[in-house]
Amino acid sequence: MLAAGAGILALGGAAGGIFAALGVVLGGVMLIMGLFQIFVAWGLWTGRSWAWILALIFSVLGVIFAIISLPNGIISLLINGVIIYYLFTKPVKAFFGK
Repeated sequence: MLAAGAGILALGGAAGGIFAALGVVLGGVMLIMGLFQIFVAWGLWTGRSWAWILALIFSVLGVIFAIISLPNGIISLLINGVIIYYLFTKPVKAFFGK
């Protein structure tokens, strides 16, 4: 949701020249990412199995990128590790039909 809002702000607040084009491109990308995040969040909220899979994939990617960026990625590593652990608990797997 935050990415969608930032994308809208970047699209609306573009300056002149090359920065206008850059703002439009980055704003468009952030808006698309934000809308995708909202879609996945809805899937998680409603217990869709594809959302569980996407959450797992993105958390594993987050762990990989956090390991690559150590020591700066320690917080990200911990958060994504907790998400992966949580996704594999019995109640969560049962909710998503896994």
